[in-house]
Amino acid sequence: MFRKTSLGVFSLAGVLVAIPAGQVTAAGNVPGVQGVWTCSVVRAGTILRPIIYTFNSDGTFNYSSGTTINSGTAGSPVQNTGFHSRGGGRGAWTKVSSNVVNYTAVELLYDANGNAAGSFTVEADLAVISGGLQLCSGRSECPSQTTTVSLAKYTFDQNDPDANIVGVSYLLAPGTPVNTLCNTLGSGAGFPALPIPTP
Repeated sequence: MFRKTSLGVFSLAGVLVAIPAGQVTAAGNVPGVQGVWTCSVVRAGTILRPIIYTFNSDGTFNYSSGTTINSGTAGSPVQNTGFHSRGGGRGAWTKVSSNVVNYTAVELLYDANGNAAGSFTVEADLAVISGGLQLCSGRSECPSQTTTVSLAKYTFDQNDPDANIVGVSYLLAPGTPVNTLCNTLGSGAGFPALPIPTP
């Protein structure tokens, strides 16, 4: 028997086919930004860490972080938070001007049992500099661009991580500044200021 669920799947497929290709690839109109970037990122109270950005032609964005979420100086708000692993950031990017792109991404953070225990959110404007070979934010080379982050820790009903999420506390308040410098993967320059081989 043909069920309502099957009808919904066919309807969704029809809508996706009807979307003009120009709308799907609109973010890809920034030359040189699509692809993989090796980045070095730092915020106050931490050390320079590697991150890999990927700007996809359909406007989606992802990153893989080489940072530990529990890093920071003694007494830092992110020291010993109980997070044990990261899920990688997922988001979207768009063109802001001829040499600036913006991305927004969210990453889930997990406790020792594999439960989502918090999230890391990033909002970034990145300038394309050095003839299209670098991306920059929050640095002297690109003072008009900013990247901000927030780190939220979830509170569970009766402190049971398998129960409902009933609250959120911020370990890093929204608007916490970060600076970023990236090289294109294809340049072979690796992670800026870090002695890490190109992946």
